[in-house]
Amino acid sequence: MTATSTDGNYSGSGSSNYFIAGPVAVNDAITKPAGNPSLVLTLASLLANDVRITPEGVVATDGLSITGVINGSGNSAEIDGGDILFTPGGSSPETFTYVLSYGSQTAIGTVTVTTESSAPTFALQIAKVGTATYSAPNTTVTHDFIGVPNQTYALEYTTDLNGTWTRAGDPSTGATGSFSVTITESGDVAADWNAHMFFRARLVR
Repeated sequence: MTATSTDGNYSGSGSSNYFIAGPVAVNDAITKPAGNPSLVLTLASLLANDVRITPEGVVATDGLSITGVINGSGNSAEIDGGDILFTPGGSSPETFTYVLSYGSQTAIGTVTVTTESSAPTFALQIAKVGTATYSAPNTTVTHDFIGVPNQTYALEYTTDLNGTWTRAGDPSTGATGSFSVTITESGDVAADWNAHMFFRARLVR
């Protein structure tokens, strides 16, 4: 702040720096896994981005604590030891607030909780069966599949359900879920592959 004299008998100015000291609560954004009825947050995780301003204008992090929580609309939040137990109300996103304290000084922080959408149902269908051909020294075939969009599959195949499964690669399904896989194996196995091939897959996380 700068003060300047308006009295004609005096001239000059003086300035001083002033700081609003106290705790500063920085808002948090949290993601809750789908299917979890509640969420446990550590107090330390919410304090991690909070600070306080000293009278000298220095940013510090010591001495801060969370001394209370305030439910949002339709949800509940409570302090349990070193944690906050949050139970959502069913909508997403939801918010609740907490009281950040430094001595007798307080500030309010807001926590926004977004629930993940449900994980997609796993699916794998053969959209088009290719014809295996032998061209020395290898047999090759390409099959078209439909799966869950935007996933990566670990695909395996066999001609004998009681035999060995062979990895066919880790194809990505893309935005449409459609993908093609070309399989190459040494030797002439075209007749076996054209008779029957079995596939299995799992999602790669």
